[in-house]
Amino acid sequence: MELLKKLYDDKKIGTLLLEAGGCLVREFLKARLVDEWVGFYAPIIIGGGADGVASGPFLEHEACLEQPVVNAFGDDVCIRGDICYR
Repeated sequence: MELLKKLYDDKKIGTLLLEAGGCLVREFLKARLVDEWVGFYAPIIIGGGADGVASGPFLEHEACLEQPVVNAFGDDVCIRGDICYR
């Protein structure tokens, strides 16, 4: 998270688009650094072995979507909403 502080202090960058796998997303959620969620889901099952954002005790509090919007793009589904930490 030092990199994020440096980006803000040196470049005044306060907003990032994070395209990441489950492990990095989990760490950003744990640090409460996610304000908005845009998730794309495709009808394909792939394996990887990473825990990702599966349910479990990695978050001290829940991260929920407020007023989620769902759109379909062919067979893919997009779920978007602001994050609320409870």
